[in-house]
Amino acid sequence: MEIVVLSAILCEIFMGIYVRMEIKEKYLPAVIFKGIASLFFVIIGLMCSSGGRTANLVILGLTLGFIADILLNLQYLFDKNEKRFFALGALVFLAGHIAYFAAIYPLVSNHALFLALGLAVAIVLEIILFKLTTVDKVMLIFGITYVTLVTLLTAISFGALVECMTKFTILFFFGIFLFLASDSVLIINYFGQKVRNSLRVINGILYYTGQILVAISLIGLQG
Repeated sequence: MEIVVLSAILCEIFMGIYVRMEIKEKYLPAVIFKGIASLFFVIIGLMCSSGGRTANLVILGLTLGFIADILLNLQYLFDKNEKRFFALGALVFLAGHIAYFAAIYPLVSNHALFLALGLAVAIVLEIILFKLTTVDKVMLIFGITYVTLVTLLTAISFGALVECMTKFTILFFFGIFLFLASDSVLIINYFGQKVRNSLRVINGILYYTGQILVAISLIGLQG
C-alpha cells in the first residue's frame, strides 16, 4: 500500500510540474511531464488489480486516458495538425469512458432509473455550460455528446454505489464524479471568455485525483 500512496503523490507532483510548464508555454516538457503523471495512475491500477472482467476494463480505461492525455497535448507541438490531435485525443478519451461504463454497468440492476437521472442532470449541466461558453456547431455537437456520456457514467456509478456500497463502488464513483467536475472546469476555462491559469490548476487536480481514485478502487475487487 505504501508504494501505491507514493505513486499517487508522484502522480500529483508531476501533474503540478506539467501544468507549470504548460502555463509557461514550454510545451515539449509539458507533454513529457504530463505523460509521466498519467503513467503513474496506470501503474497504480495495475498494482491494485487482481484481474477479472471489471478490473481489466478499468485498466483499459486508465490506459486510454494515458494515451489521450499525450495526444491532446501534442496539439501544442504540431500547429498544422492541432485539430487532428485534439479530435483523436478526445475520441480516445471517449473510448476510455466507454470502458469505464462497461465496467460498472453490470453492477447496477435498475439501469433505467439511474440513466434517466443522468440524462436529466446532463441536460441541466449542458444548458449551464453552454451559456458560459462560445463554441462552433461541430464543437457544440461533440460537447453535448461528451458531457452526456460522462454524466451518464457518473449516474450509473452512483447507482452502483447506492445498490451495493463497497470499497470499489465508493472510490470508483468519487473518481468518476471528479472527472465530471474537471471536464466542466475545462470547458468553462477553454471555451469561456478567458483562459485562467488558476482553473488550469484546479482542472489538473480534479482530473488526476479522479484517475487515482478510479485506479485505487480496484483494491476493492480483490478477494
